[in-house]
Amino acid sequence: MRLRHIYKRWKHRRWNKGKGTLTKEQLDHLDKAILKEWVKRNET
Repeated sequence: MRLRHIYKRWKHRRWNKGKGTLTKEQLDHLDKAILKEWVKRNET
């Protein structure tokens, strides 16, 4: 699966689940962490 597709699906799920529970900074941090994890898994 493409990274963009996974990312979009995850983002959509995130918005549905946690509307207004996290600050924008926290969400940006989450985005980076998830992308990093994904890259790590797909390098091997």
